[in-house]
Formats: sequence, structure tokens, C-alpha cells
Amino acid sequence: MNNRIPINGVILDAGAYALRPYIVRDTATFPQDVSGALANCDPARDIILEVNSPGGVCSAGFTIIDSVNDWCCANGRKCHVEIGAQACSMAAVIAFAFDGDVAVHDGTMVMFHSSRTLAEGTASQIRDAADCLEVIDSAIARTIARRIGKGEAEAREWIAGTKETFLGSKQLIALGLAGSVIGTAEEPPAAPAVALKGFRSFVASFGLRRDAGVMAAVACAEELADPEPPADPTPPADPTPPADPAQPADPAPPADPAPPAEPAQPADPTPPADPTPPADPEPAAQAAAAPAADIKAIIDSAVASAVAVAVAPLNDRITALTGELSAATARATAAEAALDAAKRTADDLRKNIVSGACKPPATKAAPAANRPAGEVLSDWYRAVKACGGSMQEAARKHPELFEAAKVAAL
Repeated sequence: MNNRIPINGVILDAGAYALRPYIVRDTATFPQDVSGALANCDPARDIILEVNSPGGVCSAGFTIIDSVNDWCCANGRKCHVEIGAQACSMAAVIAFAFDGDVAVHDGTMVMFHSSRTLAEGTASQIRDAADCLEVIDSAIARTIARRIGKGEAEAREWIAGTKETFLGSKQLIALGLAGSVIGTAEEPPAAPAVALKGFRSFVASFGLRRDAGVMAAVACAEELADPEPPADPTPPADPTPPADPAQPADPAPPADPAPPAEPAQPADPTPPADPTPPADPEPAAQAAAAPAADIKAIIDSAVASAVAVAVAPLNDRITALTGELSAATARATAAEAALDAAKRTADDLRKNIVSGACKPPATKAAPAANRPAGEVLSDWYRAVKACGGSMQEAARKHPELFEAAKVAAL
């Protein structure tokens, strides 16, 4: 039996269960899904809820909480929770509604806010809807208060008004909402204080919606940007003073009363070296913070470079297409001019033929049937142009072309 129950996607109420066959797997969770999974759990072991959800319907969420609590009470077991990428809104209430352990991932985001609804009707009906939201908000606040060991009034501050409280893995551990980080035995490392400074305005500059996913990223950035102050360096231990030299024993009186030789003066003992003073932590902290102060500029530069790299091919393509369009326009203009010139030449030829101005020597005309009329007229236009615009001169020099042009023109 599998005692792991997933709560993925949007949490929907029982009224929408008829849509279950049409919903993509792992994009929605219904109370019926959880109750069915509980029926297949081993009562000899605790159960684990795997939560990865942006939230959903409050009534469906509380139904899931009641089902899990009923199973735990009936079997004398606990419900533990593992939070994936997110547990927001009603999913956050579910994640912290039980007495078991809560484990999170390093990138987990949790968001609490007050309940919301849409209401219409009379003033009395609107007030009833507001009272219902107050009841739900009280239940949410009690859930938070029970996990963090505070009063309901303090927990209410997390969801006051339109406030949305985002918590990352480090904050969840510090507040006691979670007990461990999955995959690591250490507390998530903190980033430099200025590493992600201004991340909220950065998100706003791109016009992103203030939804759970985006604001979870903002909260993660703000969490990482608030590191703990470095611990004071441990002062070095005082040096052990040198032991006093042993006093020599009194010498026995010499047998000879001769005066004893003057004893040599002992060398001055070398004074103990002064202990090395501890390094001033302030310069070290400044040195560590100096690179971090440039991280925002580096991020801005990276974003600008990424935008430039993405836009450069588009600009090149636009420039190339503009050039191709200009060339095509020039070719079309030239073709149109050539066509107009050919038409004028044909008109002039017709007029000259009709008026009899062009009377070339009698000669056998070249058959024009094998050549397109446009080609014949183009050749005739070039011949006339080569003769300085004189059709008579062109007809005299190119009688066969002249006869073919007459046929093509007529």
C-alpha cells in the first residue's frame, strides 16, 4: 500500500468533480481523490501528503483536512507533509493543518492570504458573505498560530486586508512551520544583502501579474537578500604566562674561607611574544560586501545583454527585409518605366505605319510568329534608341526587325 497522497494543481470542490475525466492529470485535486487514496492507505503506517498547489476552493480544502484528520484519529496515526515547489492560499492551510512533521525543499514557496469570494444580492446577503469570510479567516489564522506557537491575533496580521505573506524555506524553518529541508542537512545558505535588491521593482518593470507564482519569486528574492549578520570572531586565548624558574638551593659553606667567586649574572629571560591581535572584522565584512554591491549592476547588465542578444537578430532581419523591399520596389519601378516606353514605341510605330512615314525597302519580313510580341517590341525599342530615336533610321538599318515589330504591334 502507498501511504503517499499527492495534492497537485488547483484544489476544486465536489461540485466540479464531473469534469474530472476532462482535466489533465496532476493539474487539479478533488476531495474525492484524497478520500479514495486514504481508503487504500496502510493503517499501520503514517501518511504523507505531497503538496504542490497554488490553492483553490476553501470548502474543498477544509473537506480534505477533515478527511485526513478522521483517518488519523481512527487509526492512531499522524499525517506528515512534504511541500514541493509551492503551497499557496488554501494549499498552505492544508500543509500546516496537521500535527506531523513538515518538510520543504530548498526552493519551496508558501503564501498565506485572507479568503476571497464573489457575492451579489441585497445588502444583507453581502454582509452574510463577509461574515462567512471572517469565519474562514479565523480558521486560517488558527492554523498558522498553532504551528508557530503564537496567538490568533498575531497570526491574523499575516492575512490582514489584502496582504499576502510569502515565506521561503529558510523563513519556514526559522518560524517553526517546517522542520527540515529535503535533500540537505544544512540550513539553506543566505545570499548577500544586495544580491537581489530591487527584485520587486524589477518584476513590476516587466508588467508581470501579482499572482502567487510571481510574488513567490519576489518573496524568495527578499528572503535571500536578508542574511544573518556574521558572527563575531572568537578572541584569541590569553597566552599562558611562563612558569617561575625554580629557586636554586642554598650552596653549602665552603671548607676554605676563601671568598666565593662572583656568580655570573643570569641572562634576561626573553619576554613572551605578544599574542597576535585578532583581525578587525570590519574590513573583512567590507571586503565580502564589496563584490556583492555590484551584483545588482551585474544582473542589470546581464538582462540588458540578453535583451540585446534577443533583439539583434530581429533588427538584422528587419534591415535585410527592408533592403529587399527597396530593391524589389526599384525593380518594379524600372519594369514599369520600360513597359511604358515600350507602349509609347508601339503607339508611335502604329502612327507611323498608318501615316506611311515608315516606308522601308521592300524585303521579306522575318516571321514574328516564333517570337513573343513583347520581345520583338523590346528589340525594336532598343534599335530605335540606338538610332537616336529615329524610327526611319532604325527601319532602314533593321528592315526585318521593323517588319516583325509591325506584325507584333498590329
